[in-house]
Amino acid sequence: MGSNCRAILERIRSGELAADARVVISDVLDAPILDIAREFSVANAFLPPGQFRTRLEPEAEAELVKMLREARAARADAQGVSPAYH
Repeated sequence: MGSNCRAILERIRSGELAADARVVISDVLDAPILDIAREFSVANAFLPPGQFRTRLEPEAEAELVKMLREARAARADAQGVSPAYH
């Protein structure tokens, strides 16, 4: 579990991927991805899953946006990189 995260963080560390991992967030308390983030000194957090596990509760969603803003997270897509949360 978390092998994609590990692969991405290894490529960032090696310089093969020009990116900066700012935060890793999971809705699974003991998710291996959170341990991997700690191993790579990347900020990480747990957000409780929603009642139906298909979306976050409003309070958790607000906390997610706050975390992403504090991390100054951006998103990358085919158009380039742009602020995701402003």
